[in-house]
Amino acid sequence: MALIGATELKRKLMIAVDGEPYLVLDVFFASPTARGGATMVRTRLRHVLTGAVMEKSFRSSEKFAEPDIETVPASFLYHDAEGCHFMDEKSFEQFVFSNENVGSDRGYLKDGVSLQVLKYNG
Repeated sequence: MALIGATELKRKLMIAVDGEPYLVLDVFFASPTARGGATMVRTRLRHVLTGAVMEKSFRSSEKFAEPDIETVPASFLYHDAEGCHFMDEKSFEQFVFSNENVGSDRGYLKDGVSLQVLKYNG
């Protein structure tokens, strides 16, 4: 897995910071004001699992790994008290998202609708 340099960051890129997966929302490059100063990369990041947004600055020499995230097609099956049930269209594995995770978008889900799901660590 190749490492991504701080100067290569761009919007919609996923990186691992301190072992946690983040989506880059914004990137700003701050030029050094003093002689010998390093370029700083200011970012706004969204945690992929919790949705929390934070601002973080990095030195231009820092490198990041790509998180183990893949996009897979899934079909919505049904929802009940346990949550919303989906099926991975490749492996036919079934999984459940809690009603809190799906939120108000649950009303848009119809039986058999196909959508893209992010899988973290397989």
